[in-house]
Amino acid sequence: MDDLEQQVKVSKMLGMAFVLSITGIFGLGSLIALMLGWKARRIIQGADQNISGSLVAWWCILAGALVL
Repeated sequence: MDDLEQQVKVSKMLGMAFVLSITGIFGLGSLIALMLGWKARRIIQGADQNISGSLVAWWCILAGALVL
């Protein structure tokens, strides 16, 4: 997977996770935000190239965990 494809994948994942972490939809949204943030964080850390979104990933992890 090239740089652009991986960045687009992470950006879409974090966009959905950010919305779910704010809305919190009965706790289920927060759980999904937590899982997506964690998955995005692993992708960012494991990437050879520079993938942005680390701060948003942490936001999703923290916001998701606080609501649960």
